[in-house]
Amino acid sequence: LELVQLQTTDSSLRRVRIFRRSSQPFNATSRRSENTIPPEQITTINGGIQVLIDGVTAPNSSFDVGIIDLSADRVVIWTEANGSEDFRQEMLQTRDAQLQLYLEGNIIIRQGNRKIEASRAFYDARSQRALILDAELRAYVPQLRSDIRVRADRIRQLSPDHLHAQNAWTSTSQYGKPGYRIQSTDVYLENRPTQSWLGPQPLTIDPETGQPVRPESLWMTSINNTFILEGYPLLYTPIVSGPADNPNLPI
Repeated sequence: LELVQLQTTDSSLRRVRIFRRSSQPFNATSRRSENTIPPEQITTINGGIQVLIDGVTAPNSSFDVGIIDLSADRVVIWTEANGSEDFRQEMLQTRDAQLQLYLEGNIIIRQGNRKIEASRAFYDARSQRALILDAELRAYVPQLRSDIRVRADRIRQLSPDHLHAQNAWTSTSQYGKPGYRIQSTDVYLENRPTQSWLGPQPLTIDPETGQPVRPESLWMTSINNTFILEGYPLLYTPIVSGPADNPNLPI
């Protein structure tokens, strides 16, 4: 990766930084590929890597989704070819530039109040979409003072605020093997603007960034649900939907 000085405003830039995950150094190779139009730069890194991406906005929105923190044993990065095969640990791009990552081995992804652990993942920064395999998501819900856990064969990020987990279970139990859970074929998690009986809540300003912040709550919808207690199925319901901080939601 090469640090490129772009003549544009900071608000239109995406920054990518690469660090070693531990005290051990990583190995990196970078090459130009002519198999696509335009040509791509393919960088392969082994040995434990942390990739930080900031300056990412949601599609068709001015809201910054915050820093995305991706760690894995191995990472492959695709960018547009830049005329040099030198590897650099920091890069600046325009936000519509190509940036795709394949991650493998002991993956941890952090964004906002969400943390995902997985075995394999693919992430496209331009479209803000991802496919995450053998994954467990934890999302902290302040009203519950606890994490919601979603364990799934695969999790698809359809947008920064919308996740789809397939063949999944959901629980607020923090034990490795939860004593209670909801087993579902599909679980949808999305951040929705907080509503009150007076209508949508006004925007607030983040004192650290000066950016507008939407009051949001985590909304969960699950399909084909079986409530399991200590390994025994107790009841079935075709659909459960509601705010995750609702104490009446059976998770």
